[in-house]
This record gives sequence, structure tokens and C-alpha cells, in this order.
Amino acid sequence: VIATCTLILVIHGCIRTGEETSVPSVVSLWVGGGYFFTSSAIFANPAVTIGRMFTNTFAGIEPRSAGVYIAFQIIGAILGYNMTRLFYPLMPQPLKKGDNLYRRACVLELQDFYTKGGY
Repeated sequence: VIATCTLILVIHGCIRTGEETSVPSVVSLWVGGGYFFTSSAIFANPAVTIGRMFTNTFAGIEPRSAGVYIAFQIIGAILGYNMTRLFYPLMPQPLKKGDNLYRRACVLELQDFYTKGGY
């Protein structure tokens, strides 16, 4: 839960603060820190969890445990998204030429929020 939540928070936090170009560096540092400084070597992505079922290393995972890991990763993703909305609220801004798809979706979501009077 914590690994997935913080990964989502780091990625979306960079994007919502306008630092899209720093996402690869920040995620690399986050993954490296999780790998070297935790005993589980982080399980934040369901695809990685499935891949680790087929490995025989210290960071592997039992196939019968994968479903529980994936369920908690989904919970972590939902929690991370809600924390992103809490810590990095969207500010009203017009769409600009060259905006990426994520920023466009955020701006449109915010415009929808104001026109409908909240969630």
C-alpha cells in the first residue's frame, strides 16, 4: 500500500507542480531508494509482482500471495490518487498549446468541478 501510494504521489506531484521533465529522475531515485533501503525491494506495480512470481531470488514472491499483493497495490493507488488531490489541488488555468494529455485532463476536470459546483 505504502509503496504504490507514494509512487503515485511522487509522479502526480511532479506533474501537477509543472515539473513533468523531472518525473524520470524522481521515479528512478524513488525506485533505487526502495530497492536498496527496504527488505522487500518494493512491490509497487502489479506487473512487477506478477514477474517476481516467476523468479527465484531474495525479492521473489510466492504465486499464492500475488493476489493479496495486487489487491493492496490497487488500494495504494486509490489512496495515492486521493492524496495527490489533497496535497496538490488543481488551480484554475487555461489550456495552453503544447499541454500534455495529463495536464489537459486536469484542467478539464477542474473546469467541470467549477461548472457543476463541486464533486
